[in-house]
Amino acid sequence: MDTRPNHRAGAAPGARYILASYAGAGLPPERASALVDDLVLEMPHYRPRAYFGAKPEALSGMDWLVTARDARSGRHCAYLGACWLPYGAGTVMLYSLLVGERQQRGPATFLVLGALFGMLADQQAPPFQRLILKTAHPRSYLAMERFDGLAGSEFFPNRRRANGEQVRRKAQALAALLHPASRFDAEHGVIHDAALGTPNDFYQAAPTSSDASLNRLFAQRVGLDHRMLCILEFGSAAARLALCNRFQPGRRGECA
Repeated sequence: MDTRPNHRAGAAPGARYILASYAGAGLPPERASALVDDLVLEMPHYRPRAYFGAKPEALSGMDWLVTARDARSGRHCAYLGACWLPYGAGTVMLYSLLVGERQQRGPATFLVLGALFGMLADQQAPPFQRLILKTAHPRSYLAMERFDGLAGSEFFPNRRRANGEQVRRKAQALAALLHPASRFDAEHGVIHDAALGTPNDFYQAAPTSSDASLNRLFAQRVGLDHRMLCILEFGSAAARLALCNRFQPGRRGECA
């Protein structure tokens, strides 16, 4: 067990997954190696080893890391890396989210996101104001969209109603910050030619979700060469607290 203060690990008796979270430092080399080896086995239709080889910062340069292991096999099956982004105050980027193929329709994604939000809640300052994610995967979009409207939060790009002008301007600025040479489709939130750094064959086929209409939207607008920029904007401390309570019921003053 890693006893450094920036590391937590554990699971309740009988839990399906064992979570470990790291704040302020990357994974120790031996843990990083085990994570990659396990994800290669858990994601046979993807190329996680090539992914981390092309993006070493995903293991060593994140402000927060969360991993999940299957409690029965002990094998890693999910990974989430997040970092501060130098845009305004309190912008957190969900940099990488990889989930084993057998776990993609289960609770693993929800659990690693909950662990991240717990770490964000526990830090003293600054409070996070928005979460952003670049993705070619409809399931990642769905994971963010489910919090739209939570205590006044706003999700972009919203496929159910028009986004406000303020969040659209923020999307333009964030797209320019992340990919200054790429074209940005502000109506659909798509950054063109934004797959830089991801191995060309990381996806063996276009990823899909349980939402057929969203799958069609991604196939038409995103494909494998572009990325959808997702933003979850929190306009108040109440919105941040509501998000944390969704994962960890009973929190009171945190996330403010």
